[in-house]
Amino acid sequence: MRTMRTMRTMSTPGRWPFEARDAGWAALIAFALSASRAIAGGQAPEAAAPRASVDLDHGDRADVDVTPAGAPSPAVRLLLPEAIHAEGMAPAGGVHTVPGSWVSSVDAVQGILRPHPGVECIVRIETGAREVLVLLTIKNTSSKPYADVRADVCANLCRLPRTWKTEWSNRSFIPEAVPLLREQQGLYWYREATPGRLEAWSPQDGWQAMRPPPDASSPLPGPYDAELSARDTSLACAIPSLDGKTFFYQAWAAKRGRHQSPFRGNACMHLRPQVAERLEPGESATLRGAAGIFAGTKEELARHLEHLCAPGPPVDASGRPRIVKHGTVDLDLVETTPIVFLGQCWRFEWVREGYWRNASRKNHFRFVDRATGEATPAFAEGFEFGSAFVEGDTAYVTGTRERREVHVFASKDLKAWETWPAVTRPGYGIFNTSVWKAGADHVLMFEIDAPAEEAGAAFTARFARSPDLRRWDLTPPECNYSKDRYTAPHCLRFLDIWYYDFYLEAHEGYEMRVVRSRDLVRWEPSPLNPVLRASAEDKLIANPRLGELERKKIAAARNINNSDIDFCEWNGRLVITYSWGNQQGTEFLAEASYEGTMAEFLRGWFPGK
Repeated sequence: MRTMRTMRTMSTPGRWPFEARDAGWAALIAFALSASRAIAGGQAPEAAAPRASVDLDHGDRADVDVTPAGAPSPAVRLLLPEAIHAEGMAPAGGVHTVPGSWVSSVDAVQGILRPHPGVECIVRIETGAREVLVLLTIKNTSSKPYADVRADVCANLCRLPRTWKTEWSNRSFIPEAVPLLREQQGLYWYREATPGRLEAWSPQDGWQAMRPPPDASSPLPGPYDAELSARDTSLACAIPSLDGKTFFYQAWAAKRGRHQSPFRGNACMHLRPQVAERLEPGESATLRGAAGIFAGTKEELARHLEHLCAPGPPVDASGRPRIVKHGTVDLDLVETTPIVFLGQCWRFEWVREGYWRNASRKNHFRFVDRATGEATPAFAEGFEFGSAFVEGDTAYVTGTRERREVHVFASKDLKAWETWPAVTRPGYGIFNTSVWKAGADHVLMFEIDAPAEEAGAAFTARFARSPDLRRWDLTPPECNYSKDRYTAPHCLRFLDIWYYDFYLEAHEGYEMRVVRSRDLVRWEPSPLNPVLRASAEDKLIANPRLGELERKKIAAARNINNSDIDFCEWNGRLVITYSWGNQQGTEFLAEASYEGTMAEFLRGWFPGK
């Protein structure tokens, strides 16, 4: 393990003013505004764009008030989400009322909510000047698959009534004459504001009225009676302000979505976008959306929605492939590899002798079923720095013995293992290993700190090739990265004649970066580096089975490091593992995800090339 920059963590619940690391997000959310962008490397802009602030209900719930930059009071209230629906799962209602575990960083607030044992929801909120970008990650924590997974998202223009919190109503959309009473606000919304003005939007159908003018002769419905739309195409909805200069909107980058007719009991609008067509046990999916106040014409808003709802690989504010951190899953684990084998997603683990649950106190390897947490029998006693690779019906593991040799292990059931040596050259000091197939060959990347003439400044990547994973030949010494500085290698991939090396660099702490090469000699760094850096989200608790003592260790730990990244593609998404900690022995294992394929992820680090 090796690491990076510490970000500000949450100190008190409630309101977080957001600092602007760059203005790229404002360009994504409100492209009509002329905000200066940060450069791709992530440095702060010359003049930070103003950002809205968010206020969580009770400080720990995803019932969110959004106050635009410079505004005296909130303008939008979001329930993120209000409910989660899926075939095969009992509906999870009132998700926004469930206390969660929350952290804040320089540009976001993120929390984990567990409304019932079968589902987990990660909510991430990033701010522009008058809008928020929202990432909703839903994880299946049950033992059976879910189909047609949906989030029911409510966007409000008022908060009424509360005795413990300031009541407010957005008077750009609701006249001052309407009292701060729920019945009066809701009735105005139902009878006056929404008929013919509240519209749903989709790329296929454009604008569609969410409800025609009500029949005055018909009795009023119940305060929260509503109907879902028949068409499953609504990805956004919006209503103009009283003066027509701004719009209150929400939008989601989903394949499908239904809108809901407006309630009489509140000034709100509902969408039910699809998060995933199917989620296997242990699998998660992330939905990207936005909500807030848009300044411009209806035509400009439509172009904005096309941008927000467009399919494609997700990127963050600086154009990097967007990685969503889920939080910590274990302590004292570093080198791990997620793989897909035998129809399941597994996590290969090197269990160190000092691991808190290692009764044998000896180094060994194992696999853990991510859906159940059950581990396979231990193997490779005494070996270290392992990683896993799957080809056909066989799982392979590479690991080092006495930090001098690399051996390969092979199994067809993760129980019985065959083993043989791969690299046994005297004089090498060997640490991390990673294997990937490159054309007809397999390539082993291994980390060395000796001999000095090949390692240079420790730690450095060296390579070996094999046609069959059994006979290995070292590449020439010029095949390395990089002898001039600390560049500890962790994860090797190959795509489109390019080798990708995800490595650790000492830079304001320790952070994951990526370079690529066609020949293992000349390397090109990504213009979007870093890939991962330490942040407050690392300390979220992604494993509810961790006890109070472990949670206290996580909360108190110094974090300057994101390292040891590895990943696999599972059902069109990436499962990512990485380590965080102080780079001096206090280490934690965390998980993340990327809502796209491995090819999209790798190519995304080198855009336009």
